[in-house]
Amino acid sequence: MQEDLYALLKYRVLEQLDVSIAEYFYLDMVHQLSHNRWCTKSVEEAAKHMRITSRGLQKMRTRLIDAGYLRRNIKGHLKTTDKYFDIVTANRGVNKVRRGVNKVPPGGEQSSYKNNNRMTENTGASASEVLNRLYKPKPTVLPRYVVDERA
Repeated sequence: MQEDLYALLKYRVLEQLDVSIAEYFYLDMVHQLSHNRWCTKSVEEAAKHMRITSRGLQKMRTRLIDAGYLRRNIKGHLKTTDKYFDIVTANRGVNKVRRGVNKVPPGGEQSSYKNNNRMTENTGASASEVLNRLYKPKPTVLPRYVVDERA
């Protein structure tokens, strides 16, 4: 089974890059396929996935190289540049915690143990006594069998 391929469109990144949506998707494809190495996907294969012509993708690739978002090695493999990476990472949606959310007093404990003895606080009973009351075995009632003694 083949893994699904997808691209996430980040509007702020698209605006800052000032490229078309097709160029954005191609940049994202190259970026995703070139982590710590070069993207070796052929122009024909990439064009097929993007549903455009090979010649159209070649023109797009040249524009992105000229804009400084892609670079090509001697073998023709591609990699996104630091210029592209800086724009993408500057707009990364990071979960930010507002100041004042952590209500732990300075110098106070960071976490406390969980008190599972809520039921014993009011009664003074031990945990085993409470459990015995809650899970007291029910008496077993045996069914009555009628024995026919005429047989």
